[in-house]
Amino acid sequence: MKFFNIALVLLFLAPAAFAAEITIPGVEGPLVWGPVSVDLPGTDGNIAVDEAGNRYPISMGIVVLPSSPSSRQLTIKPAKRKDRKNSVSIEPNAKEKHAVDIVVGGELLTTYYYKDGDHKSYMWPILSEGGASVTRDWPMGEADKSKDHPHHQSFWTSYGDVNGSDYWEFGERTGYQKTNSIDFHASGAVGNIDTKMTWQDKNHKPVIDEHRVYTFYNTPASNRIFDISITLTANHGEVKFGDTKEGGLAGVRMADALREKGGSGTITNSEGGVGAKQTWGKPAAWCDYSGTLKGVGKRGLTVMDHPSSFRYPTHWHVRDYGLMGANAFGYSYFYNKEKNGEHILKAGESISFNYRIYIHSGDVNEANVTETYAAFLNPISAK
Repeated sequence: MKFFNIALVLLFLAPAAFAAEITIPGVEGPLVWGPVSVDLPGTDGNIAVDEAGNRYPISMGIVVLPSSPSSRQLTIKPAKRKDRKNSVSIEPNAKEKHAVDIVVGGELLTTYYYKDGDHKSYMWPILSEGGASVTRDWPMGEADKSKDHPHHQSFWTSYGDVNGSDYWEFGERTGYQKTNSIDFHASGAVGNIDTKMTWQDKNHKPVIDEHRVYTFYNTPASNRIFDISITLTANHGEVKFGDTKEGGLAGVRMADALREKGGSGTITNSEGGVGAKQTWGKPAAWCDYSGTLKGVGKRGLTVMDHPSSFRYPTHWHVRDYGLMGANAFGYSYFYNKEKNGEHILKAGESISFNYRIYIHSGDVNEANVTETYAAFLNPISAK
């Protein structure tokens, strides 16, 4: 297997001299963090400075900053070496050959593992403010007591029935995700992991190809966000996605302390559902799992579905023991066999899924999840 690794690119090292101003439109409501498009040539590698002196890196045509009810003018200035402390970096992990660390503002957010031959790639741990993990440590580590469902590896993408192969469970191990290539780079406000995979059956015959892109933003520790874009293409013939509840194109296993049963957690969705009974199998634009970590405070994670995703709004395979998965196919389970969610991709066809992950301090209301989702739906552009 050949991997293509692009080392960290810090555009601040040789910033272009630049003098201009941009206007950030105001947004009503509470403060939320998110990316803002900057369509102004020559700004990459520079800094946008507001009237209070706050400095925001610009890279890949994006500046990440908090919202404001009134419009603001920011001045574009050359970046300084000190501005690196607010940057995103993606670096090879010091211990694992096939792993990269995502670091935001000098603090580890997560590590992405993609070793060839693994059942699937995954991110572990997912760290919130104060370095506290919101996802379960086991089976990679031993910090959590629960030992059920070893295939729930912190944060992952998989599905239980693709042309009859199971990419969800470890027990049968009938499906494998083979990483063909991985590129990663970061520059100030944004970092990307761009990876291509082939989902194979138990005989290692290719079933479907996947192009997955993670985009990480330089938000503060209390409001971490990253996006996932997943495109599945039937390059090896017709593909059938079977109807099963066992799946999550964005799958999460919460830390034991944050689960609903035996922990402090609460499940909430965009439709007002609270608790596993009101959220399992229900369609919703987002689903949140929040609770209290002892000695740390309230922490949570939200998975947000975008209208561009296949079968938006997705349905949720979310359980009181800490599982949360976006599942677009398991209708017979969600509707008591009154519907069938299987889907056939003809040769050459594709389907896509787009999600935003929000790792936050506070509960679902204190973290302004509804407003953060609105910013995902309607991103603003600088003028």
